[in-house]
Amino acid sequence: MRSDFDGEPPAPEKEITVVLNSTTQLVTLQFRLAHLSLVSRMVRYLPRKKADAPTYPSNGPTPGTQILPLTKNCSVAEIPLELTLAGYELVDAFHEQRGDEGRNAYHIVRYVFARHEYADPLAEEFLVKRAGLLLEFRGLCYNAMWGAFAHRNRFFRDGKEVPGQEVLSINLMSRTPYRGPDGRLVMVWQKDEHGNRLGAEKIPLNPTNQLRIESGVFQAVKA
Repeated sequence: MRSDFDGEPPAPEKEITVVLNSTTQLVTLQFRLAHLSLVSRMVRYLPRKKADAPTYPSNGPTPGTQILPLTKNCSVAEIPLELTLAGYELVDAFHEQRGDEGRNAYHIVRYVFARHEYADPLAEEFLVKRAGLLLEFRGLCYNAMWGAFAHRNRFFRDGKEVPGQEVLSINLMSRTPYRGPDGRLVMVWQKDEHGNRLGAEKIPLNPTNQLRIESGVFQAVKA
């Protein structure tokens, strides 16, 4: 599977609310990472294969609809639990390196979640590893904030579009970890709208926005 928008996002459009119900068969979260060392071990060595869940093309005649323009400093810490509560389960995961070898290389890690009623039977090999993959997924979500943008894409099965069905595609980039290499919290100055420092001392790095799935609705809210 490939994302419709793996590079820089297009110009922002009006935000559109997405209700995760039976018409949203898949939710994908794609993380762009600068170094292989940031890719978790289990997903790094997961064999590449055709996805067990239906996929959608990267360059269809009609691009996806942007529902969230690029939004900086986003927490996605609540997404793992809220996906489960909304009725979605992990059905696929993979990693691949993109770009030229060397300094221009980067890494994509994607997790695919399907609604319970639409999830196809999974290979035993994947089921054995799913708990570990979910643990790694939670780590990516909990340990850093991200730049995020999202699209609503058409849903395809066996190369054919399924009318009335769609995919929510969430892209995450510009990883900013909450802790440094030494394990200590990253401390920053609070600043006003003019860039002037506020307060007498630094405070722990905190997100300014959150991606949430509340009452089945995907949205970005202030942290």
